[in-house]
Amino acid sequence: PLASPSHFLAIVGTMAAAGHVRLRMGELLSACVDLSVVASGAIRTLVATGGATLTADKSNGKDFDPQTVADLTSQHIIVDSLRSMWPRLQIIGEEGALETDTSLIHRPNVGLLETFVDPGAPRALGWDVAWDNDLDWEDVTVFVDPLDGTKEFTEGIHSAVTVLIGIAYLGRPVAGIIQQPWYTEQTQRCVWGCEGLGVHWQTLAKDEAPAAGGWVAHVGPSVKPGRNIVGTSRSHGRVEIEAAIKKSMATEVIRSGGAGNKVIQLMEGVIDCYLFPVPGTKRWDTCAGEAILRASGGALTDRNGAAYDYVFDEAMVFNTDGVVAVRSADALLPYIAACRVPGAAL
Repeated sequence: PLASPSHFLAIVGTMAAAGHVRLRMGELLSACVDLSVVASGAIRTLVATGGATLTADKSNGKDFDPQTVADLTSQHIIVDSLRSMWPRLQIIGEEGALETDTSLIHRPNVGLLETFVDPGAPRALGWDVAWDNDLDWEDVTVFVDPLDGTKEFTEGIHSAVTVLIGIAYLGRPVAGIIQQPWYTEQTQRCVWGCEGLGVHWQTLAKDEAPAAGGWVAHVGPSVKPGRNIVGTSRSHGRVEIEAAIKKSMATEVIRSGGAGNKVIQLMEGVIDCYLFPVPGTKRWDTCAGEAILRASGGALTDRNGAAYDYVFDEAMVFNTDGVVAVRSADALLPYIAACRVPGAAL
């Protein structure tokens, strides 16, 4: 059960019982990558065994917002396992503050991504913290969407489902994981990105753990000049969305579920812009995707072109000004202009 009626309640870490527990970006990101794969496998197993049942509708009478056993199980695996490693880590999870389930704690591989940093070179990531420096606890927040695209999940549209883990440093998304439990019917795929290290992915069998040497560097897609395919939500039709799509001069519109899924579509060249200029998403929907886009030269902002602040504050989880995301930051401004309401201040 939720510890509060507020389903987005921030998960507040307890103080370590004794001694200093270090927090380093390389170890944290490695652990999050590993745990995303474990959670993905659990989701697939629940579906295969008929255990992914609906537990609640969180919509409060608005658009259907389901919660399932798979959402809860995935969050337990990720959050409880991270908490067992770093008791003081700040985490905000979509499913709220759940009581710890020790049976779902997994010991993650904190050295999984060590091969990405040259041991003989300074371990800078392109921002003001190094890979293996001790971080201040209050500077780091992890955002977890344990099963993004739950509505599609309940409808059997598994291709839209992702597990999202984003890491913010001083309010800025710097690393993220988008795990696809159903890359194909027989495989899953893990995509992660970090500023200074780029974006990498690995395709795995449905019950396979990631290998340290199995990562493939992401290469941007080749698209036809003049093409303008816009991706947006399949289940949140709004007048403002349709007006922005029309003003963007889209040559095609693809409507699909899941924020993580649409970032993957951007990265693969299926769409050229993820356009959702209205409230509806939350920080756990976008932190991972924004970090991955940043790591590959893209951008994710609100409809005014402003960055969201990813801080440890339960009152600041709503993306009230929508989402605009592009594969290349240079392509952002025309879509921001398309979202502008006539008469609004520039």
